[in-house]
Amino acid sequence: TAAAIDPTVLEGAPDYFKTVCIGCHSVGGQGGNVGPTLDGVASRFEPEYLRKWISDPQAVKPGTSMPNLGVEPAVLDELVDYLGTL
Repeated sequence: TAAAIDPTVLEGAPDYFKTVCIGCHSVGGQGGNVGPTLDGVASRFEPEYLRKWISDPQAVKPGTSMPNLGVEPAVLDELVDYLGTL
């Protein structure tokens, strides 16, 4: 089984991030390692890029292993806001 995630690392993260995104991405050294770490993602990408990436990864980078998860607009807003804090 996966190691428990320290809840303080994900303080402020939306539930969707804690249950879905963390399966492939890490924050603060915790989480999955399929996708890139999201530490410092706000300094690397603008919010609109992150919004487009999460909405339709294949449109941004054809062949990427990140699937289109069909994230609802309200959840997408929460995710982009949270990623902006990293």
